[in-house]
Amino acid sequence: MARASPEMFYVGIRDKTELRRQVLESLKESINLLKSYEKFKVIKAEKTKKIHELNEVMKEINRLNAKIKRELPRFELEQPIKKHKTTVKEIKTKIKPFVPDKKAPAHPELQKLEYELNKIEEKLGKLK
Repeated sequence: MARASPEMFYVGIRDKTELRRQVLESLKESINLLKSYEKFKVIKAEKTKKIHELNEVMKEINRLNAKIKRELPRFELEQPIKKHKTTVKEIKTKIKPFVPDKKAPAHPELQKLEYELNKIEEKLGKLK
């Protein structure tokens, strides 16, 4: 039995340099998205690590607090202690925003994406 050969179609491209430039620019945008995703993954891993460290510190604080309560003598106060209400401004000044470590080593995936991005930019520069 003879195999039917697939029909071949050829399409003419009028402005091939413009098409190539557009393809390279879209590839550049894709690599930028991948880079930002890699950065997101690093930040997410750091956040998870910090949360785990915080949980460990909180467990230690609770353990030490329980130990202090067991060892301190119990007694009644003659006058009740006035509680100091902290304002929202005081709380906001105590909280520091999360800043990722800038000294963290670059990941191989990010380096690979940087390299590919530089190659694409060189090709774009040659086309212009």
